[in-house]
Amino acid sequence: MDEPLPSPHPRPVSDVFCSIGERVAALVPDAATLQLGIGGVPDAVLDALTGRRDLAVWCEMFSDGVLALERAGALDKP
Repeated sequence: MDEPLPSPHPRPVSDVFCSIGERVAALVPDAATLQLGIGGVPDAVLDALTGRRDLAVWCEMFSDGVLALERAGALDKP
């Protein structure tokens, strides 16, 4: 029997995580390769990177924030 897969609801990113994300993102140049995990801090970093261009992602798992980078045109087109 087919059933829809459960999907977690996005949680708001805390002010502390946003601050950390902005500081980390300030160190990431255009054309960088990202290795990310899952959680509030990686999500905040991804949120702060949407203005970058030609980014690459190298990881086993990633959050919806990577999809936001794609929609923003921040990922490299192979």
